[in-house]
Amino acid sequence: MKVVIHRGAAQIGGSCVEVESQGASLLLDLGAPLDSSEDRKCGQGDLPPSLQERFQSGVLDLKGVLVSHAHQDHYGLVGRLPLDVPALCGPIAARVMELAGALWGGGESPRDWSTFVPYEPFDLPPFKVTPYLVDHSVIDAYAFLVEADGRAALYSGDFRAHGRKEGLFRRLESISHPDVLLLEGTLVGPRSKDRHPSERELESALAECLGETPGLVLVSTGSTNLDRIVSLYKAARGCGRTFVLDLYTALLLDRIEGHPRLPKTFWAGIRVAFSKPLMDCFRKAGLAAALEKFRPRGIKWPQIAAWPEQHVLLIKPSMLATAKKYLQAALPQATWVYSLWPGYLDRAGGIQRMKTYLGAQGCRIVQMHTSGHVRLADMKHLLERVQPKVLIPIHTAHPAQFAAHFSRVLSLADGQPYVVP
Repeated sequence: MKVVIHRGAAQIGGSCVEVESQGASLLLDLGAPLDSSEDRKCGQGDLPPSLQERFQSGVLDLKGVLVSHAHQDHYGLVGRLPLDVPALCGPIAARVMELAGALWGGGESPRDWSTFVPYEPFDLPPFKVTPYLVDHSVIDAYAFLVEADGRAALYSGDFRAHGRKEGLFRRLESISHPDVLLLEGTLVGPRSKDRHPSERELESALAECLGETPGLVLVSTGSTNLDRIVSLYKAARGCGRTFVLDLYTALLLDRIEGHPRLPKTFWAGIRVAFSKPLMDCFRKAGLAAALEKFRPRGIKWPQIAAWPEQHVLLIKPSMLATAKKYLQAALPQATWVYSLWPGYLDRAGGIQRMKTYLGAQGCRIVQMHTSGHVRLADMKHLLERVQPKVLIPIHTAHPAQFAAHFSRVLSLADGQPYVVP
């Protein structure tokens, strides 16, 4: 068995790992780099150089690409693969990615996704793959145990132990002595000492914030971060407020089945805010029927403006023009809760424009977030249980710092092969 990190050995995002055996290969993720432009489609040139070389050699026998979860930095370049290469992911992740592709476009795979069942091994000869469900800031995320030639490689994908599904971390700990562990290290480095609260701690902090805000609470968070949506719903209900969803979040929740604890638009205390940019996206994507389905649960913007203290509103940059039109008078008494990666606040774009406008109106701005990535202490706990023969850093900006915390560390460069002994 041979392992090559094509991208991600010393950066966060754009992850791509190749596992090779008997002349055949599997790709574990094929993501777009985080610095990819938001307004252009990913092209063939965005493939990692070492992977591009493998394609050009004409000897790459690619059995499939396994996508760990529905974040663009892990699947955004799958659409650049030949259509005869199978693309596999979890069943809910497939729905999330297909919906994102229909609404936003931009590099998603045009093919049909093949799906697997958590913990049930499947064969892509000569490989045996076991997908392990993990907790991350998007639903239906996986780690992969890949076996071939009597060797085993465990690829962590992105995961954490401080979300709502701690039991998934315990299940991952049951894997014993893999020959290789490719472990994400997003929080290794300057953020190692930061305190990353649990999702339940964050829920309590959100409830406190809602309780002390005299007026409207606006929240910006990822629609696919369903743990956060649950936290917001519980906090809103606990404070007697109505939780107002944007159209995209409403549609996403509507399309996910088999998870009865996820909020739905027909639940008490939930309404849906319509905005023209999102409505236009829905119609363009052939989703006009969804608009009609949500209308009975819709809420008019003047109603939010009239009773701002009764509402928690999920807001996206595309909704800013509508907010300016209807909510400006309510903003001096409002709070904007920013619940995303802090780095987006410093980038030019919609989030920064929202921050500038809301701040100028006297709206209180607070950051309340916790990472979707594993904390250093939890990484140490995992390694004590799993005890891999070799630990390879990935999805980290600071691979050299792994050796200060762990043993048996092997840092690779992008494109550097490692033959598993």
